Amino acid sequence: MTRQSITDIICGRNAVREALQTGTPCERLLVQKGAQSAPVKVILSLARESQLPVEYLPAAALKRITQVNSHQGVALQIAAAPYYPSEQLSELCEQPGLLLYLDRIQDPQNLGAILRSACAYGVRAVMLPFRKAVGLTATVVKVSQGAALQLPVIRLRSPLTRLAELRDAGYRLYGLDSRGSVQLPQASFPSRCVLLLGSESSGLSTQLKNLCDTLLTIPMPGGFESLNVSAAAAIALYEYARQAGGSADE
Repeated sequence: MTRQSITDIICGRNAVREALQTGTPCERLLVQKGAQSAPVKVILSLARESQLPVEYLPAAALKRITQVNSHQGVALQIAAAPYYPSEQLSELCEQPGLLLYLDRIQDPQNLGAILRSACAYGVRAVMLPFRKAVGLTATVVKVSQGAALQLPVIRLRSPLTRLAELRDAGYRLYGLDSRGSVQLPQASFPSRCVLLLGSESSGLSTQLKNLCDTLLTIPMPGGFESLNVSAAAAIALYEYARQAGGSADE
């Protein structure tokens, strides 16, 4: 599980239920294993309605995360910045530009650094999967130097479906992969493009690779197989911005 600070956490059944009922931007619900009281079942029902990820933890682990004894078996990790409504993605994509999809990024330091680069190089929006990924935690917002508050950041419940829809709407999907067939300097980015980057441990999933129009690789003359994902993102985004400042393809 991704580390979070105590300021990201809401504890107690009443506080958690109210946060869910009022639509507070949340990352995930933490529930003590074996908790089956009626109030906890109500909270779980609310989490299911909003498709919020739920993680079941031993009592000791939940106490360590919340740093309180009175968590009452539930805690909510809240978002430190608001997400852009996913239903408005189509409207956002009416204008040409670069979108960024980050597949299962786990490290908040990496996500914060990528958001900072995305803001610097003119990315129109950043998309994240709803599950198995770090979100807009306080650490991410801090590392991003405020970029997380300026960029539209969207969580997708069905990433493969939404990305396929973008491709059908005229966007080209370019994945960054250490075994890509096209070297980044030789890539010709269109004006409507989605750049996909994979997780720190396993890169892009096979399904996402198959969905991409082109798989790009960053030349590594020094002999290393790959870069940290935030460094790779910065290099790829710079190359896109360099082309866009000249004569990117329409």
